[in-house]
Amino acid sequence: MRILVTGSSGFVGQYLRDHLKSAEQIPVSLQHTAIENISFERIHAIVHLAGIAHRMQGAPEDLYFKINCDQTCALAMAAKKNGVKQFIFLSTAKIFGEQSNQSFTLASIPNPNDDYSRSKYLAEQKLLALATEDFKIAIIRPPVIYGPNVKGNIQSLVELIKKNILLPFKGIDNRRSVLFVGNLTAFVEKILEKNSQGVFLVADDKPISTTQLVEWMQQEYSNKSRLIQIPSFLKMLIKIFLTKHYVRLFSNFEMDTKDSFAALDFKSPFTTREGITHSNFFVK
Repeated sequence: MRILVTGSSGFVGQYLRDHLKSAEQIPVSLQHTAIENISFERIHAIVHLAGIAHRMQGAPEDLYFKINCDQTCALAMAAKKNGVKQFIFLSTAKIFGEQSNQSFTLASIPNPNDDYSRSKYLAEQKLLALATEDFKIAIIRPPVIYGPNVKGNIQSLVELIKKNILLPFKGIDNRRSVLFVGNLTAFVEKILEKNSQGVFLVADDKPISTTQLVEWMQQEYSNKSRLIQIPSFLKMLIKIFLTKHYVRLFSNFEMDTKDSFAALDFKSPFTTREGITHSNFFVK
């Protein structure tokens, strides 16, 4: 099987490139190659990873929609026209919002609340409208993805742990789904193997608290837990003045993946603890 992969220079794409062995991968950079110049000859499927990721500081609204939606749909239409059989789109679980006291399922109503998630959700809707028996659309909604060479908030946490200082993450009793990039790669491989279509939720098997995540990462660095509990008044100030950070640190974001896993007869090859170890966060 020959598959075309976009976004192969990103950390997810790099891992996929190195570990997905069941198909011949053809990397394409949409930054350097116009869609009309892409050769789809003998391409069975496309794994579309390229896009503008969520940024805490934001990005221009039109850029999110241009890259995450318009470019995605243009690629899919070109693929369909040229006889590609399957299009796999990496969307985001953020289309459900930022937090919930109940697990998100495939039946949960989307509630995208920023340009990033809205652009991804609009792309989903337009892609599903293109689906036929001869052009199958598979949409993956992952939570925060971690692994080797990860960027963003996880990388910021890695840098904090490297300072070997006391960190105010003790006693945070929340439940947040995360996803090791190795589990995501195995999930993509399963979709390709079964030539599946539809919307799928994927995450590590069990949600994790912020405290447990930081403790396990610290253990990978020095085998010591250096956590203190944040004072209540400071926690309240964070909630008021740094709401987005508060939500990511203290709220619940749990996904129920059992229907998606059952549909593919999928089992995660890695636990979260194993995923953190395999991420090599602290290896130079």
